[in-house]
Amino acid sequence: VLSCVNPDSANSPEVPVKILNCDTITQVKEKILDAIFKNVPCSHRPKAADMDLEWRQGSGARMILQDEDIT
Repeated sequence: VLSCVNPDSANSPEVPVKILNCDTITQVKEKILDAIFKNVPCSHRPKAADMDLEWRQGSGARMILQDEDIT
């Protein structure tokens, strides 16, 4: 379960999103967007390709996650 924040409002409450360990980063982004924007029509939601998924550990470490790494 990920704790996610609305990208438009950092002060909004965190939304728990259930994901699978076999989900791709794009699938995770789509699940997060579905949970955060559940009351918004699909035509008005941001696209997963237009969003970055950022991993935050504590208050310092941050990393942008992608489907393919640079190796």
